Amino acid sequence: MLGGFLSAAVGLLDGRRATTSWWLAPLFRRLHPGVELDAEALVVRDGPVTTAGAAMAHLDLMLTLVARHGGAELADRCARYLLADVRASQSAYMALGFLTAADHVAAAERWARARLADDVSVADVAAAVGMSARTFARRVERATGLSPVRFLQRLRVETAVDLLTTTRLPVEDIARRVGYADPTTLRRVLRRETGRGPRDHRGGESTSRRAKLV
Repeated sequence: MLGGFLSAAVGLLDGRRATTSWWLAPLFRRLHPGVELDAEALVVRDGPVTTAGAAMAHLDLMLTLVARHGGAELADRCARYLLADVRASQSAYMALGFLTAADHVAAAERWARARLADDVSVADVAAAVGMSARTFARRVERATGLSPVRFLQRLRVETAVDLLTTTRLPVEDIARRVGYADPTTLRRVLRRETGRGPRDHRGGESTSRRAKLV
């Protein structure tokens, strides 16, 4: 994490893609607006520079470098010896409540979270907190790095995961509570955003190891 900040501070990341730990993303964007930050990625390679996010991301960085220079099979063997799962994204761990806590978007986050079952739109949320759609989009991007549509989707995913892990509600009921009429949509979104399905979040069968590391 610190290495990314230092690299950006001396100009090594200007105009390049990079990542950092998700909870430091708002600070990174304020300090280094010239860097194209992808806070959902665990490892980002742009030219000769590779950055990693999260406290234990040195393992992800190491496995990425091994895969690049030694091949995916060698990297997979290293991961097995280290008991290190292959993780492609930080998105499953991002907590929007933390990212919005220091920003005006916090009011929008609270309002929308309480009304997810109503299938609220981006325009609804912006109007509820007295912002134009453009201002709302700009502030959401600055606070979370997400578009307003992705912001609402992340709220739905967070709430669904919380309900899956703390209740025994059927997936159909959870889908309706977070604004999806079809539970198939919730299953698809969970897979895309977290890499896990409803059963996995409830402690069922573990997801299979990703075969491709880079």
